Amino acid sequence: MLREITGADYLISGSVDYMANDIVAHIILSGKDASYTFDFTTDSNDPAALVDSAVSVLSTRMGLPTIVANAEIDLSSGYGDYIDALTLAAYGEIEAAISRLDAMQKTAKADELLAALEAVRVGLDYDNNALMAVLSLALEPVDENISLGYFDKFAAETSLPVVKLWQAALSDSKGDSAKAKEYYNSIDFYPFGVALRAAFNRVQGLDYISDEKVVLAQNDTAALLAVASAANFAEDTATEKQALRRLTEILPDYVYPFERLSFIAFDEDDAISAAQALAVAVRLEPESDLYWTNLGWSYYLLGILDKSETASLHAIELNPDAHIALFNLGLARTVTGRLEDAIKAYNKAIALDPEVDDEAVHDLENALELYPSQAGIHYSLAYLYEEELRRDEAAQQYQLFLDALPTSSVSYSDTLIADAQSRLEALLAPPAPFFIADSVTIGLGLAGIEAAPYHAGELIYPSFELFTDGDELPRNVTYDIVIKDSENVLTGSVVDYSIPENAIGYVIDDNSILLPSDAWAGKYELRITISTDDGRKAVSVSNFEIAEGRSFLRQLISRDIFMYDIDDKPFYSAKDLNKSNEVLEALLLTEVHNLAGLAEDKIPPVESGRFAGMTGGEMFSAATTADISDFLQYLLSTDANQSEFLFVDSFLQWALEVAQ
Repeated sequence: MLREITGADYLISGSVDYMANDIVAHIILSGKDASYTFDFTTDSNDPAALVDSAVSVLSTRMGLPTIVANAEIDLSSGYGDYIDALTLAAYGEIEAAISRLDAMQKTAKADELLAALEAVRVGLDYDNNALMAVLSLALEPVDENISLGYFDKFAAETSLPVVKLWQAALSDSKGDSAKAKEYYNSIDFYPFGVALRAAFNRVQGLDYISDEKVVLAQNDTAALLAVASAANFAEDTATEKQALRRLTEILPDYVYPFERLSFIAFDEDDAISAAQALAVAVRLEPESDLYWTNLGWSYYLLGILDKSETASLHAIELNPDAHIALFNLGLARTVTGRLEDAIKAYNKAIALDPEVDDEAVHDLENALELYPSQAGIHYSLAYLYEEELRRDEAAQQYQLFLDALPTSSVSYSDTLIADAQSRLEALLAPPAPFFIADSVTIGLGLAGIEAAPYHAGELIYPSFELFTDGDELPRNVTYDIVIKDSENVLTGSVVDYSIPENAIGYVIDDNSILLPSDAWAGKYELRITISTDDGRKAVSVSNFEIAEGRSFLRQLISRDIFMYDIDDKPFYSAKDLNKSNEVLEALLLTEVHNLAGLAEDKIPPVESGRFAGMTGGEMFSAATTADISDFLQYLLSTDANQSEFLFVDSFLQWALEVAQ
């Protein structure tokens, strides 16, 4: 496919595996008429022998003169660093490649690559136009004018047709559709290029059908994929299916066309075509739980319930977290009268994802019409409605289940019937009230460190137990916190809060509120309200004190922000809450001063801001307590809560990007 995209006569790809004592190269050579695979093995101490063997065989197969390098390859030397840099450049990591080359011992090859990388960043000429054209595509963002300049020069040196495609695409990207059209129209017969020209003409409102017909008559996989993708984007399903079916004919072991055809078939309510495509997909990729899940669904739509269950079970065997397969399994078991087993499947699905899949509910609603004699469908539907907190609809379905028992084609156990009756009574009864326990505490950070009195700027976490005398607490509540003095509200927050299923008592201690930095010292009221959409609520009022002063350490610990020194040791912990700002500032300033020598070697001169004109070492040496204080105030204003990091990295970023 890559060879067809480039239009090259041959394309070589592969991988290298490093074994205990050997190096194994897996090489694929793709030609116009055939593809070949080769495995080359050599002693791990002699990679050059592997290179010589591979080059000899591949050049012979391509009818080229054999080149024997007879060179030593030592990847533990500077040559290995050069290869690392070359690999980074190949992946488009130009800046990382330059950094690697700057840090290594200079060699001719390294200097050549470094010169090319530095030239491409600014669009300068270099004597390898092919290399420059490819590297220019890795710039972030891509500069179309720079890339076009390189590709224009490259085009004068090669007949490789993909170069014209890049000229066309880059012209189109910069808004010059007339030039792009000119490039596309200059493409000689080259199926992938014709396919992209058709896609371009589709967008431009020009004739594209003739080009698509040409491609659809060919056996070029890349071109057919391009036509399929363009048709998909244009919502031209007929053309997309035609291209995909051609792909299944010429590449019967390529799974993507079968996958895509199955999705289209589902969209068109064509269960037979979906099942046919997926039957091939699971043969090609038998470890795909997605394909087995979808195959099970297609069988359900066809009414082949035993095969539907088998396919769903296989998907779950491959991936125990395949919750959609579990929903499908629950459906198949429900409509075949095995309600206990169905509820087990639904239970597992909901345990994996408490958000009930809307389609699972919709499928049961449809099943009521498809299998009217199966009373158990009402039970399963009630079960899912209840999980979605649709109490009235759940009660209605439990009642319908009980009413349908006399005429049901299936007998259900006394346990299930009793459970349905019990759930119906619970759903029809008034919702039970809930309460906040008398003891509400306040703490700093997620650990809930009790450290009264509290101070302005600290993040506090109220902790309390919510409980009920009924069957369970509501699953979803609104959690409202208000802090006020004798007259005015100081601050407040409102969040939606979820409570686990079947809880009758639950400790809520993970929601915080920030004491404003300008809060006055004094006594305050903490009012907590938990409410539900059906009008139930519980209220708790308690008092606490805000003391004078602000502490950097208390604010950091309240936000669960922990900083480490260069040796990865923490500067502070919860036991240091009462240490002064001066102690923390002195610790951090000492760290900065101690790292001045390292900063001199690693940090380029500062161009702007508070430390403009200084070298890295000068900046670290010149830092003062005031700088540390400004940094800490900045840090506390960010969203760095619940984080751990090296102090020096964060300080450096602040010094270079923020400090003015």
